[in-house]
Amino acid sequence: MSAVLQLLPEGRECHIISVVKNSTTNMESDELERNPLEQPHTMHRIPVTRTTRSSGRVYPPGFPVMRPHQISAKKTPLRTHLSPMYRFSKTRTYMEQCFEVVKVLGNGSFGQVLDVKCLETGKRFAIKKALRTFESSGKRRRQLMEVINHESIAPHPNIVRFEKAWEERGRLYIQTELCGPNLHHYRAEFGPLSEEELWTVLVDTLKALEHLHSEKMLHLDVKPSNIFISVDNTMCKLGDFGLAVNLNMTSADSAEDGDRNYMAPELLNEPPTSAADMYSLGITMLELATNVDVEADRTVIREGCLPESWFEGTSRTIREKFTPLLNSDPTSRPRAAELLEETRSPSDKDYIMDKDWDFESEDAVHPPSLRAKRKYDKTFVTPPLRKRLVFDDEEDELPAEKPDVNTTPQPPSAFTRVLEFNGQPPLKKAKVIKASPA
Repeated sequence: MSAVLQLLPEGRECHIISVVKNSTTNMESDELERNPLEQPHTMHRIPVTRTTRSSGRVYPPGFPVMRPHQISAKKTPLRTHLSPMYRFSKTRTYMEQCFEVVKVLGNGSFGQVLDVKCLETGKRFAIKKALRTFESSGKRRRQLMEVINHESIAPHPNIVRFEKAWEERGRLYIQTELCGPNLHHYRAEFGPLSEEELWTVLVDTLKALEHLHSEKMLHLDVKPSNIFISVDNTMCKLGDFGLAVNLNMTSADSAEDGDRNYMAPELLNEPPTSAADMYSLGITMLELATNVDVEADRTVIREGCLPESWFEGTSRTIREKFTPLLNSDPTSRPRAAELLEETRSPSDKDYIMDKDWDFESEDAVHPPSLRAKRKYDKTFVTPPLRKRLVFDDEEDELPAEKPDVNTTPQPPSAFTRVLEFNGQPPLKKAKVIKASPA
């Protein structure tokens, strides 16, 4: 006996036709009933579940999968080539032709983060390369939303700068500015942060969240591993917008759950608000300021009864700033703009505003001023704004010194301990470099 499988055009049923030798006609009738496909000259139809071809398709018809395709929500036409150095090749990708990998900064379930050198300009960047190819059109759209959200954010010094993104051969590549280590690696190497470092993290992250929330953007994944130290060690930058939600483009109901150790409790039953980011910042500050294991102690933290022993070595001043963020009631948490206004020291405000000298404010005890960690503008008065109080009438008549606009003072490092990555995995070869004296 021989069987032939005949496939008909799409949209119709497929027929299995059996051609049986003449000897099968002598088979007993009950055996034929047990083997219906072997009945002579009989056609049996097996229904086939029909599926739409486009439902399993990752890309639209005619999409150039093998060529790099820039991802952007801007209305300007996309360039055919991302770089004049690129030439289509079946063996070498755009990244392999136009970038030199300096080292691997990190690995994760998403893929790799690479420190690269642009061969066209010689500048250094970070590239986040997806580990796997797109599995479906839905997953592709969700991953591309990270690019659209990051690109739509107006530039801010405390947010990792977006450069460009592209997809090629089923993988997503996101190019951003190069930063130093994230705070998860920093704490794992050096332990709880110092007082000055904590103030820098708190204020810089508040600035980033204030900027995001003013643009109706929710980050929803604030945690130490997504806060990066700048290359010059003077500030922190918030990055990784894989779970961010732009309320101008979509509803908050579409938000996905982030890391449960940092996720606000109300997200279990309610859509997210800006208060969810503030709760995540509170957990982040608690972890960076203490030796607390936020995963093991998650239940204690959510109950709101924080033992005093956790805060040994942590000043009450900074503790009182971030503990209100852990309130289980989202309406009771301070907003980013409100807490940022409280955190700015009066001496910091005097540096920005030209007003009468305030002796009471000057004598008060304030948290460390962040003026030293600003990037000074050449058009701005170089610090200190007032070197001393002058009461001599003769000296008052002297012309004021003009600031030297040709020199820009270098701010001292906010992070005095430097974590250098010399290979992968990063932490196994981390070493401490002593900060140069001011």
